[in-house]
Amino acid sequence: MFLVRMVIGALFVGALQANAQKPVTAGKQSAEKAVAPKTYVTTLAKAGEDLPALLTRYGLYAYECNRTQFLKLNNLKKGSAIKTAVTYKLPVEVVDYNGKSIRSTLNIDDWKVA
Repeated sequence: MFLVRMVIGALFVGALQANAQKPVTAGKQSAEKAVAPKTYVTTLAKAGEDLPALLTRYGLYAYECNRTQFLKLNNLKKGSAIKTAVTYKLPVEVVDYNGKSIRSTLNIDDWKVA
């Protein structure tokens, strides 16, 4: 069972493709607590689709943070065109649900979050 959360932005629930791709994580991992690589939902760009259309298809275009994170995840610069039939990572993280709650799954202690 999977729980899906946006890396930056509000919780996104919708039609997501099951083909998630694991990116390489940057930064140092502490010896005490190894950080697993994050997994993101991926999508294939359709013919004639631009960045706004691609992100709108998943309800992600309305927030600047989603557009910025999309560019970071895919190593694109602002103003870059997306290519047809290329797989892109969406700013939607896929995590294993622990069977208890969203807060405990995501290690959130603040009751105001989630």
